[in-house]
Amino acid sequence: MKNSGFSLIECIFALSVAVTTCTFALAGLRPFIYTHNANSTLQQLQQGIALARSIAIAQHCKVTIHPQGKTLTLRVGSENIKRLSLNIGHGDELSLLQSGFSNRMVTIQPDGTTYTNGHFNYKSLKPNALPQFNLYFNRALRTYILVSG
Repeated sequence: MKNSGFSLIECIFALSVAVTTCTFALAGLRPFIYTHNANSTLQQLQQGIALARSIAIAQHCKVTIHPQGKTLTLRVGSENIKRLSLNIGHGDELSLLQSGFSNRMVTIQPDGTTYTNGHFNYKSLKPNALPQFNLYFNRALRTYILVSG
C-alpha cells in the first residue's frame, strides 16, 4: 500500500521556508510603511493648521494647536474644540520646534497668524537610516513639507 501526502519533516521544512520569506518581505516593507505614516501625519497636520486658522479668523479669537502623542488638539481658551487622530507609526515620533526652541503648542492669533515660524518633525526612533520629514510653517501659516536625510 502506497502512502500519499507529506511527511512531518517536509511540512516543517516548507513552513520554515515560508516564515523566512515573510520575515524578509516585511523587513523590506518598513521604509514604505514609515513613509506612508509620515506623509499621512503631515497631511493631517496641514489640515489641522488650516482648520485652526479658519476658526481663529471666523470667531476672532486665539486658537492653540497641541500635538499630544497620537492626537492633535485644537483649543479656544481652555476648551477643546477638536481632536484629530494622527497616523503616527509605532516607534516613530512627532515633535514641534518654533524658532529654535521646543514648544508644546502653536498659538494662532485672531488675524490668522502665529508669533513665530516653526516646524513639526516626524522621525523614526529606531536605529536605521530612514529620512526625517518636516512640516514647516511661517507666521502666516503657509506650510510645506521637506524630507531630510
